[in-house]
Amino acid sequence: MFIKLTTRLIVNAHNLNNEASVGTFTDIRRIKLVNSNGEVKEVVAVSGNMLKHYHFLYTKRILESLGYDKFCDHCKREEAFRLDEKDTRVIPGKGELEDYVESEKRIISQCAIEDIHGYLSPTRLPIKRDSRVRFSWLVPVEDQEEALTTALHNRVIKVIPVKQTAEESEKKAEAEEKEIEEKLEERVKGMAIFYKQYASGIYSFSASIDAKRIGMSDYTLKPIEELGHDEISLRKLASIKSLVPLITGEAGASMSRALPIVQPLEILIMASEYPGLPNLVSAYYSEYKDANLKLINAARNLTDKTIHLLVAPKEAFPEFKDIKGIEFKGLGSLAEAIVELAKLLESSI
Repeated sequence: MFIKLTTRLIVNAHNLNNEASVGTFTDIRRIKLVNSNGEVKEVVAVSGNMLKHYHFLYTKRILESLGYDKFCDHCKREEAFRLDEKDTRVIPGKGELEDYVESEKRIISQCAIEDIHGYLSPTRLPIKRDSRVRFSWLVPVEDQEEALTTALHNRVIKVIPVKQTAEESEKKAEAEEKEIEEKLEERVKGMAIFYKQYASGIYSFSASIDAKRIGMSDYTLKPIEELGHDEISLRKLASIKSLVPLITGEAGASMSRALPIVQPLEILIMASEYPGLPNLVSAYYSEYKDANLKLINAARNLTDKTIHLLVAPKEAFPEFKDIKGIEFKGLGSLAEAIVELAKLLESSI
């Protein structure tokens, strides 16, 4: 099954993508976007690389929770790296087709994440696998203003007072006063005042998941026999279920002290066995619903395979239930839509 989705979320007080630090000031990443009117605007954004990384983390953790442990050493440590030049799964052959097929089989059968998220081996044998999962940037929607705040922080330490007695000599009192001043100065430095920026707004992102190609060879275009049907199905379902943390704000930097205050708003999902399914018009655009109505009406004429359409909340998409030739289902929440997508995928495997 091939899956396309686009979604909107309220994300408040977030610092999900730090750009760089200058002294005690940490900047937040910005990029320039062009809206429907051709106007250029600089906005706070979270990279698709960040979303993809956290999708990898939660796919791996969901699989682990099910007792599954086929991961390479880097993925076990939740690190996304190119294949090491000493990786024995890659055959240092002459570049014959058999070398590529055998290397791919070894890599995919031994690591679920490299199957789903791809890999690159620039040495031994130049071999790569395209990711089955793709993400846009998380950006504020074009018809809303976002809010930026610069906050002052300091680290908290204990201050231990230096006691003095009335009986001590004046000389000793002066010495102790100097000692107090020095200790206070040290502790003020230890509090380490620093500045960070935070953003709030209505944000959107889009994703595309080729679940049909998980567990499949790029060379033979057949499932990897060493995996088997059940294992491939497990990987596919984990790649869908790991979308839930993303739509609830678990994706980015500074979550330990600035976990985003998130409210999922809307999601539109299209799924089909047809490999040429178009990407949905991003929820970034203010008119994305009307644009997707036209797109989906056109897409249903591309194939005789069933096209499924899932939306949430259903009251936000009243016109979509009337599209002819589409299997439509409206859900109450975004999480329910992801769960329904997983059920749909499971029934098609």
